[in-house]
Amino acid sequence: MSATLKNVLVVGGGGREHAMCWKLAQSPKVAKLYALPGSPGIGQLDKVTLVSDISVKNLDVSIGNMSHRLVTYPG
Repeated sequence: MSATLKNVLVVGGGGREHAMCWKLAQSPKVAKLYALPGSPGIGQLDKVTLVSDISVKNLDVSIGNMSHRLVTYPG
């Protein structure tokens, strides 16, 4: 795995997504987290920016809950 810090998009705004963001925010390998649509609680976590569309550039990984397909971007 590359030593480069990763930018991550988490899709959703429920409890699962909050837990994923909470844990990812603790990782020294994550530079920035984006949540779409997120929630007020998710927005208070370190490294998290709530976004309303997917025009965010330079994403390395996108994660949805288990009912969504995991999508990864080459980094």
